[in-house]
Amino acid sequence: MVGCWLLAAMLALVPAMGRPRRPGNMGASAQAGHAGAGAQRPSAQARGQGLKRGAHPHGLAQAQAALGRNDFAAAVQTLRRFLAGHPPAPAPARAQAQLFLGYAEAALGHPHRAVAAYHAGLKAAPKHFAAQLNLGLLLLQLHQPKSALAPLRAAAALQPKNAKPWFELGRARQALGQSAAAIAAYRQSAALDPGSGAAAYNAGVLLLQADDNAAAARELAAAASQQPKNPPVQLALADAYARARQWPRAETALRAYLVLRPDDAVAQRRLAAMLVRQHHSAAARRQLAAELQRNPGDDTARQELAELQMEAHRYAAAADNFAQLAHARPASPRRQYQWGHALLLAGQEAQAAPPLGAAVRLAPKMAPAWRDLGFAEYRTKQYPAALDALNRYAALAGASGPVQFLRAICWDHLHHYHRAIQQYEAFLAADHGRHYNEDFKARHRLITLRLIVQGH
Repeated sequence: MVGCWLLAAMLALVPAMGRPRRPGNMGASAQAGHAGAGAQRPSAQARGQGLKRGAHPHGLAQAQAALGRNDFAAAVQTLRRFLAGHPPAPAPARAQAQLFLGYAEAALGHPHRAVAAYHAGLKAAPKHFAAQLNLGLLLLQLHQPKSALAPLRAAAALQPKNAKPWFELGRARQALGQSAAAIAAYRQSAALDPGSGAAAYNAGVLLLQADDNAAAARELAAAASQQPKNPPVQLALADAYARARQWPRAETALRAYLVLRPDDAVAQRRLAAMLVRQHHSAAARRQLAAELQRNPGDDTARQELAELQMEAHRYAAAADNFAQLAHARPASPRRQYQWGHALLLAGQEAQAAPPLGAAVRLAPKMAPAWRDLGFAEYRTKQYPAALDALNRYAALAGASGPVQFLRAICWDHLHHYHRAIQQYEAFLAADHGRHYNEDFKARHRLITLRLIVQGH
């Protein structure tokens, strides 16, 4: 009699090509990974399905021996001779041979042949749990999730308290785009095997994709409790908390991820953004500064740091970072403008004029750059250049009160008193007293200028 327990043991050892894989890196795309225990032993009922005594034991015994020493090629050759023999072997023996053959072909990397053999064997032995599970795994490997559903459902029905077939059913449903059914299968698997964390992770990722952020956070927190050193799990958990606006928890999960993956520049910048969300601007600046020490070429981190420095009124420090960005991409009008704008706010008007001039040359319709250039030229007493820049700004964005006031002062300094009077009057008519100090100065300067003009 051929020992059916050996068949069960071998079939329980899913070949490497059919094994599920542990979760991989999600990235920007948030794809659920595959994890879980290997295929389980078949049920007691399946193990009872064997050969009767004396039913062609020799060929199957040889195949068993070859499988036992991992000589899969010899096993395949022996099994095919056995199946082609005349007269044909009894149906139970042929079924067992087909299951052996499916295992051996899978081990040799012949999934299509393995599938055919498993199908043939399961027609006569449909209650063989391990064979049903292995067939489902092979079909998933062959990107045939729809075909995998039947054997995986059969395996789940044979051993409903075994987590593995439920997990693989989740994979199949997920591949078919049946997210709700996949989540239900993953949850069933997680309930049966809460210690693995893989099913909860996959369910959490699908819930994230469905924008059910609170439910996703619960699933992913359960996964993280079992796999605290799994980077994709921690990253997905941080994403779930962030989407749910639970910033302290999101920060904690992201920091746990960065302990595992400190070189992830995107995550380092994301941590800074979370700190900003919590109004921890100083901590965010330190975080970005630390990232720049690790990776000085991270222009995105430098940009974000400079913008935070601008918000904190640290204009000189921001100007230094904007300068590096502008030197890295001198043809960028935006970078030239940000550099010049920071220098202007830092009180370095003379230094601000060149990058602002570069910005308007690169983007002649960039109105804010013309405005800032006009102010920088005015502060350095380059009145004709200031007037030209302010006129360009007014043509693009309209002559606001402050622009009219500055143009009046420039004409005043150039001793073009009639034009200065016109601009002061235009400023007063447009401003309606909103800028009290400038309004006061304009009114008193108009008195003086009219006297000067009358005296001439």
